[in-house]
Amino acid sequence: MSFTNSITQKDDRVVILTEYRPPLDLVAALSGRTFKRLHLYGRPTNLSHLSTLDQLVELRMERTKLEDFSLLAGMTRLEELIYSSGSLKECDLSFAASSLTSLCLSSHRSLTDLTPIGRCTELKRLTLRNLPHLESYCDLKSLPHLELLILQNLGQWPSLKGLEQTQSLRRLHLDRTKIADGNWEPLLNVKRLEYVSALEDAFGKTAAAEFRKRRPEVQAPRRFPG
Repeated sequence: MSFTNSITQKDDRVVILTEYRPPLDLVAALSGRTFKRLHLYGRPTNLSHLSTLDQLVELRMERTKLEDFSLLAGMTRLEELIYSSGSLKECDLSFAASSLTSLCLSSHRSLTDLTPIGRCTELKRLTLRNLPHLESYCDLKSLPHLELLILQNLGQWPSLKGLEQTQSLRRLHLDRTKIADGNWEPLLNVKRLEYVSALEDAFGKTAAAEFRKRRPEVQAPRRFPG
């Protein structure tokens, strides 16, 4: 079996796989292409070329080793950003604060501060996963348009207070994340909520049972059978 880097394009989406040596050159890989969506897996050379891609509406990156989003500052049209398994230390998203509707940050051991996410007030989907060293958190009440919120394997999250203002929220995932203030009652006022996972992880068995009793129409599967 051979392992090779690759570049593929379908419609306005380019997918670059550059996880094997020698790495691809980003400038050469994108030369002559017209696209608005870029999926980048691995670390190409000339990564600074990202700073010229101001037409992007979607960017997905994995293992690119970016430590911040300074190279993305010109992407003011960006609607979706996914960055996983990287070296992120800062998450200043002010460049796309008014355009970003979907954000996923996953597996960044050096990331400690999520407060900049609160500026992205148009977010509809927010996924935060495997971020073990968080110290500062975004204010959920600043994200009134959320439809999906995933807080997975974060150790803890301070509170769900403010979610009652996100009247579009339909799905909430809390797997392996404890809600520090223990207050689950904000979920009673999220009228469109259809699904919430891992209540036992977040609040304990007693609170989980009480929520199911008071909101029986919401799907709330148990973390473990029984």
